Amino acid sequence: MARANGAGLLAPLARRFYNARRVGSGEFTAFCRFLHAGGGGVQITVNGNVHEVAAGTSIAALLAELDLAPPQVAVEVNLELIPRGRHAEHRLEPGDRLEVVTLVGGG
Repeated sequence: MARANGAGLLAPLARRFYNARRVGSGEFTAFCRFLHAGGGGVQITVNGNVHEVAAGTSIAALLAELDLAPPQVAVEVNLELIPRGRHAEHRLEPGDRLEVVTLVGGG
């Protein structure tokens, strides 16, 4: 029996959807965003966790998505500290490894 055109493309997406649901809500949400972006997502790693973001996403946009306030965070991309003034212009690339550190005051 012949497959309908494109039927073979759905199996990997179905597996990814199933695995994302099992992993937890963060992975599931990232996968839904990936699908909503038309599959044009970029896979990055943030603090050791894999995330999917839309192609062309800046550090500033990622911080907003993660609900982090820029004055209280430091961001390192591929072992390079990115100055806060460059967060809006620095675009994330596939495979980027980010470390995001929040500053906490105490007394």
